[in-house]
Amino acid sequence: HIPAEIPVRVVLIERDLNEILNSQTKMIERRGENVPQTLERRERLKNAYRQNLRSVAEWSRKRPNASLLAVQRMAVLEDPEAQSARINEFLGGALDARAMAEVVDPALHRNRSR
Repeated sequence: HIPAEIPVRVVLIERDLNEILNSQTKMIERRGENVPQTLERRERLKNAYRQNLRSVAEWSRKRPNASLLAVQRMAVLEDPEAQSARINEFLGGALDARAMAEVVDPALHRNRSR
């Protein structure tokens, strides 16, 4: 809903779809709710997420004042300094990339892909 004449920069953190689904399943289970675990359901959710990512990329290509930087979440966990520097450069270079890197906590990566 941002007017097209206003420049926007979007940082999209991409995460492995299986990890997202595993994380959501555990969260729902902790709330005491039942989670349907069918392969068909997982594939539908993956397809919907992939379509959403394609829509974001298409939106950024069509919008003249939009820039999109896709960053892999795993890359941030493995090398926060390099990814923070990359994000900082994309956003104009005025951020504290060191402070950004210091708050990355790999211990929070609990729901790894199998």
